Amino acid sequence: MRKRIPLVLAAAVLALGCGPAASRPAPAGPAAALGTPPSGTADPAPAPSGPAPDPTGPAPDPSGPAAGVPLTGTRWTVDRLIADGRSVPVPAAARGAAWFTLSAEGRASGNLGCNRFSAPVAYAADGSVAFGPVLATRMACTGPPGEVERALTALLAAGPLTVRITDRSLLLTAADGASGLTATTTPDGATTDAATATAATATGATATGATTGGAQPG
Repeated sequence: MRKRIPLVLAAAVLALGCGPAASRPAPAGPAAALGTPPSGTADPAPAPSGPAPDPTGPAPDPSGPAAGVPLTGTRWTVDRLIADGRSVPVPAAARGAAWFTLSAEGRASGNLGCNRFSAPVAYAADGSVAFGPVLATRMACTGPPGEVERALTALLAAGPLTVRITDRSLLLTAADGASGLTATTTPDGATTDAATATAATATGATATGATTGGAQPG
């Protein structure tokens, strides 16, 4: 009887150690150590930190800084002339006498230094401008105002002129770059006719009562 008891205990121990595989705990492998979820389930994405970007925020300004005052609708007073590639200031006796405005509808008007004028003007896609035939009053102009007038008359007939505006300054140059002018405007784009009247009186100009082409400029 005593010899059978150890055999019974050994059989019970073997029976406990050989149970079904499902009752055994799964070995802890690398996947279990990393916390990988069971196959067939998705790991939820982490929530973003901080506030979400505002899609309606301000957009960048596509226009950038303004290049200057507009070409049209501005009264430009000629202050320098370009001849033979050299820029020289308008003589003191004619300073402020020559000015012009350009309309968006394609018309130029102003004063050449002594005589008032008007002319058609065309705006090209490349930014250049071209003046048509000039109609001007016919006053006998001498001295610096007359010199300025002759230079401007020749420039307006020189064909397309390149345009460059910087702040309140306008640069017009002929295709060869040898002739041109610079003009400026006041902050509000306005000047007075006082300088024009003074310059015309100083030259002793006399009006003939006629205009080129028989038409009075506007």
